[in-house]
Amino acid sequence: MGQACSSTSSSPQVVKTSPTIGFNVGTLNLDKNPSLTLWDVGGQKSMRDNWRFYLDDCKALVFVLDSSNQGRLPEAQKALKKVLSDMKLQDVSLMSLQTRAICLMP
Repeated sequence: MGQACSSTSSSPQVVKTSPTIGFNVGTLNLDKNPSLTLWDVGGQKSMRDNWRFYLDDCKALVFVLDSSNQGRLPEAQKALKKVLSDMKLQDVSLMSLQTRAICLMP
């Protein structure tokens, strides 16, 4: 369990977060015709070998990094390099996001 900052209001709020166990799927319907199907496949080592099964027809990859544990950054870099080496991601856009960054309260 960790903490993350949310700044959707006028002052930052601390929100409790927890790692994804297994995977979550959601659909984001846009104002226009297209919709986005989002797969949160979790980053535990036991899940990483399954990432390749979610790459068919992938249009974009969002790699979310828990930045509260600096000691795991090399592990995250290695995991990202491995998934990006898959030919199915050759022309796919990549976005990398940091979570649990330090939140400065006013």
